[in-house]
Amino acid sequence: MKKCLILLLFVIVSTASYGQKGRGYVGGNLHLGIEMAIPSGLEAQPGIRFKYGYEVVRRLYVEPSFNILFPDNANVWDLNLDLHYKFYLGARFNIYPIVGFKMASYKYSAYGYTSPTEWGYGANFGIGLGYDITDRWFVMMDVKYSTVELEWQEAGLGFGFGYRF
Repeated sequence: MKKCLILLLFVIVSTASYGQKGRGYVGGNLHLGIEMAIPSGLEAQPGIRFKYGYEVVRRLYVEPSFNILFPDNANVWDLNLDLHYKFYLGARFNIYPIVGFKMASYKYSAYGYTSPTEWGYGANFGIGLGYDITDRWFVMMDVKYSTVELEWQEAGLGFGFGYRF
């Protein structure tokens, strides 16, 4: 577990330190859960996502992100490492497939009982749309499906913004 966290942090730091040669961005999303299947039966809930993206090669972006979800009586968060390949539809629009890796944490409490923290690893699949407001600022929307080994499945819709540097 600690090795995976260290590896993910190493990838994020390495990508950020290499930022002088490519195009990077930071951003945030409001995450709206469409469907969530967690063993305790929690309903889908909203959350927020913080992300950093870096253009590794032309049109191919690596994007680590951190999500916090807000279900009642639970503590749910995850780390993602996704790849996006952008297809430009004119000067300002782009569409991109999403594929990646997810590490999730889940802890439930009710009626005086608190479950142990469960960890799981899984995959992300989805599609996103982007619109460049200016050369630096952009807005985005994505639909992403995640599956985790803990029998956790989630579909979510994200609306957000970003700033390129």
